[in-house]
Amino acid sequence: MGEFYKILEKVERFQERMALATIIDVKGSFYRKAGASMLIMQNGNKIGVLSGGCLENDLNLRTGQWFDLPKEDFERLQGYTRVYDMRSEQENEWGRGQGCNGVVTVLVEPVTTVFRRQLIQVKHQMDRGLAAVSLRIINEDKQTKRAFVFEDGRVIGDKGDFKHVLDGFSFADLCDDTYLSNSIIRLVHHKRPRLVIIGAGDDAIPLAELAGQLGWSVAVADFRSAYCHRGRFPQAELCRVSSPQELLTSLPLNKDDAAILMTHDFQVDRLLLPALLKKDFLYLGVLGPIERTKRLIDDVFLPDFLHAPVGLPIDAEGPEEIAVSIMAEIIKVYRQSRKKANVACG
Repeated sequence: MGEFYKILEKVERFQERMALATIIDVKGSFYRKAGASMLIMQNGNKIGVLSGGCLENDLNLRTGQWFDLPKEDFERLQGYTRVYDMRSEQENEWGRGQGCNGVVTVLVEPVTTVFRRQLIQVKHQMDRGLAAVSLRIINEDKQTKRAFVFEDGRVIGDKGDFKHVLDGFSFADLCDDTYLSNSIIRLVHHKRPRLVIIGAGDDAIPLAELAGQLGWSVAVADFRSAYCHRGRFPQAELCRVSSPQELLTSLPLNKDDAAILMTHDFQVDRLLLPALLKKDFLYLGVLGPIERTKRLIDDVFLPDFLHAPVGLPIDAEGPEEIAVSIMAEIIKVYRQSRKKANVACG
């Protein structure tokens, strides 16, 4: 979920030449699904993966030729699609005994000045907690036309080439590829999920780090200013310090958030947990054994979204392993909720 956001961060921060490779179709079995992206940078670095190494060398060779072009020629480059048939087991074919048994179509695009600006706007929308849909057409002249439709109604790019689509379909419709013709390449850029960590103790640090690495937006809140600050949580987009009585009212929370209560202070947890239970969360976890959680709320009914003890039961030891168990459970709940709701966008 965070791979594409990491790509957008690189596009915004660095001005070197880049190419974006995106899987747009998979028939049969393959390592990644449609929508997976990889950024190939001029310095040789790559962000994201498309395969277990089957495709990367070929893509590196092809895009490497772009990076040596004069600036004017690079800016005139167009995207293209390439089909990789991984079904063959012959050494001189793409399958090379990998056993993927799939046919993969990859869209490869140079990150020109215009395309870079468009991708940065997608990132800004995701920073605001909004989703976007990007549309591409490669016309008969091999020119790539793009339009980006944002959840708040804004549209940028080659609007005229997609007028029939933009006039006829809502944002929700565009999230469902059954409404679009096969000639239109559609990519959905989901809004970033957010993890709210309530409690800024030492064991919250690896949890925040892991969530950030996975592409989640991270907010940390605590009643102790010595613990809750960007020096300890550099990846957090929000560090909020307030009294226990005002902590939740000062912290913006929404129904799509995953929240973890881990202050290690029984009286503070006893104050905060009943208030948290009145809110609607994707996931709410409480650190500590179930007996402690029941004592916090006097053994009242526990809602389905409350997970106590928090995390998958992997016999985790230490803060780092506990962070892995927590994020694994959150991701499981996140994926299941999307499938259950049949969410295409958002």
